[in-house]
Amino acid sequence: MAGADRGGWERREEEEKQEEEEKQRGRRKQEDKQEKQEKQEDKQEKQEKQEKQEKQEKQEKQEKQEQEEKEEQEKKEEQEEKQEKQLHLYYPMPLPLAMNIQHFHFYKHPRRPKLAPNQASANTKFLSSFTVFLQGEDSRAVSIFAFIGAFLIPTATRVFLLGSFVEEYLEPDATLAKMGEPSDVHTNGVEIRHSWGGA
Repeated sequence: MAGADRGGWERREEEEKQEEEEKQRGRRKQEDKQEKQEKQEDKQEKQEKQEKQEKQEKQEKQEKQEQEEKEEQEKKEEQEEKQEKQLHLYYPMPLPLAMNIQHFHFYKHPRRPKLAPNQASANTKFLSSFTVFLQGEDSRAVSIFAFIGAFLIPTATRVFLLGSFVEEYLEPDATLAKMGEPSDVHTNGVEIRHSWGGA
């Protein structure tokens, strides 16, 4: 009887031990599953955070680039507007293409009147003021201004002024030709041939 009781107790003890081990295995399995899930969630959260950060950085970079392009465009438009205003300052109305001069051909007429000393002095003073005013101006505007000015000044005076001006500003080695011979002075545009002097 005592042996049977002892055997039954041992079986129960063994069963309880197995149940306990089974419970522990179940708990460990559950813990492993939970740990794995937490790791997966952490990984997903980290990935989402990284993607969000990358997206934000990309957006900021794009916005910065757009802002830089906008500023550059505004700067370009401002520069173009400034140049346009300067152009209108030089050319208040549209000029024909023919005014973009390529060659001047100067002639000293054999019978043109000589300049009196007082007239030469006045012309020198005028030329000095005239050239100082044109310092640093647009070369095409200078060429056109000189060309137009040649027709607004009396023959003898314009030969002196325009010849000296071209010699000084448009070409360092440009000189008026000997009497009755042409001299080429190069600027930019088309070709014009003209004969200077009185009849």
